[in-house]
Amino acid sequence: MRRLRSAIIAVLALTITWLAYDNVLTDVDPTKALSEAAACKIKDCKLQHGMTKVSRTPFGQWFEWTWRDATVSTVCRREMFVFGAMRCAVE
Repeated sequence: MRRLRSAIIAVLALTITWLAYDNVLTDVDPTKALSEAAACKIKDCKLQHGMTKVSRTPFGQWFEWTWRDATVSTVCRREMFVFGAMRCAVE
């Protein structure tokens, strides 16, 4: 039983370490582009806009895009929590 508990704790620690690296320490530009594309489905990107807020945690990345008359928030996460392609959705 003790070995099983140790193995589970090790897997959880490695998973959280991977998520921290993937979501916090890697390059934000590809995810930022996906987030902007998701926000542009709600509001026209031909109008002047900009990213006003970024929050990066081991469990996802949150972006806030602001136009003159609106603000759109998006959240980006992996499809299967740890693996898979990064997907962004409007909150």
